[in-house]
Amino acid sequence: MTEKLPTLIAGQWRDASGPEYTTEYPADGSTVATLHAATAGDVDEAVQAAELARQQPAWANLKRHEALRVGDPASERTQMGPLVNRGHRASVERYVQLGLDEGGKLLFGGTRPSGAAYDKGSYYLPTVIEGLPNTARMCQEEIFGPVLALLPWSDEADLIAQCNDNVYGLAAGIWTRDYKTVWRLGHALQTGTVWVNTYKQFSVSTPFGGLKMSGTGREKGRLGILEYTSQKSFYWGLNDAPLAWSST
Repeated sequence: MTEKLPTLIAGQWRDASGPEYTTEYPADGSTVATLHAATAGDVDEAVQAAELARQQPAWANLKRHEALRVGDPASERTQMGPLVNRGHRASVERYVQLGLDEGGKLLFGGTRPSGAAYDKGSYYLPTVIEGLPNTARMCQEEIFGPVLALLPWSDEADLIAQCNDNVYGLAAGIWTRDYKTVWRLGHALQTGTVWVNTYKQFSVSTPFGGLKMSGTGREKGRLGILEYTSQKSFYWGLNDAPLAWSST
């Protein structure tokens, strides 16, 4: 299965039938994954998302990830360990540079941590880039690294269209206090899994799988068990008389 995960974060969400909701960016380190995020301000005014987000708790929590403790995965203090190998890190670096070449603005990260403690590992800092269109390669292709792209949206239809404009459909995340928003967006997203106000949570009883190029079939749950079975069909005639077509 493949992975390119849209994460929907509303800096402010004003529903026509309810109050204004301010949501917070996850503070548990779950940003350090391959994420394609959409963030925006007041959808009624379609203002520049990133500028308004800096005035919201969402931006404050996002900045906290700049200070994530990168280090030895065997240490209890470490919040983010190294990438798989140096080739993997080089691939992530190429995508970050590609995003910058395509017009993206680096908010933080985008480099290796310095110091002797990092010399023997393929470490890379949590990275956030804004200013890219959804069509940019960095937003469309799999990075498999601690890189987050912030994308603005003008209204709900635009938000859904951007998230679904991708050949992948493994999972998505929604951060909001409005359950109506979750229900509406969750059904519209073309993904096999939707996390709400949490991330990368799994259960052995719940099927997991993707849509489009993110794989076929399901793992875990009843559907996962059925993947290990095969179906046999019987057509058993109980009438002693031959079939009509056989007597001609």
